[in-house]
Amino acid sequence: MNFIKRLFDRFGLVVEKKVYRTELEDGIKHPQDILYRSDFKRKIILDAEMEDGWGMERFSLNENSIHPFVIALKAYAKTGSQSDAVVVLKKYYKTVQPDNLAKWFSVSNSPNADKVSAIAGLFPWDSISIEEKETHVSECAVHDSLANSGDKVGLEHGWRNFGPISDELLQLEVSRLVKVYESIKSHGYVRNFNNDGDIGAFVLINKDDWKWCVDWGGQHRIAALCALGHQKLKLKSGKSYIEMTIKYGLM
Repeated sequence: MNFIKRLFDRFGLVVEKKVYRTELEDGIKHPQDILYRSDFKRKIILDAEMEDGWGMERFSLNENSIHPFVIALKAYAKTGSQSDAVVVLKKYYKTVQPDNLAKWFSVSNSPNADKVSAIAGLFPWDSISIEEKETHVSECAVHDSLANSGDKVGLEHGWRNFGPISDELLQLEVSRLVKVYESIKSHGYVRNFNNDGDIGAFVLINKDDWKWCVDWGGQHRIAALCALGHQKLKLKSGKSYIEMTIKYGLM
């Protein structure tokens, strides 16, 4: 046990459960207490319920999820044909084309959200500027395309969260989704301690309840896990949380 603890400490990780009992550690009675222990160098591994999460900034991951990636993978699973997933996502990207952040998040009372690009995807609790978030998204788009196809597919092709997007990006997203789906289906969900070895998420706390959202790394993995019917999973979370009641336009 000491060896495992030293190993986890080396990687800056802590393993905790979502159902907390005082036997786990003196004084721990609420997830908030554990989240206070994290920092930018030390992350927490959380056991989470799929139904408590959402992905791609606004899509619930419950059993009735209308997350476009999840629906596309379920269509693929029925026939084994990637073209069926392409049809689903092509329809989604043609239909969902928000002009600004207000339309993307279905917010009507924000004085500034209608002036911000939907690509920014800025949440009320984010501590970075619009420009910083847009830069992050741009870098993420290039990094993901180079890592998964070897080609540089930047924001000039669109952004995966909504349309319009190019046919090149559409094919890239479908290929990546199917690859991840088939890997998890054949080998199970294999996580590791690398920076991208876990699905990253931030946590929102409201009294005794908490929800999570995929934040940095894992949008394709979470869609595959949801489509395959996984009900529990492990997440890695840093000090990204808020303690307040939030009315949010989830779908």
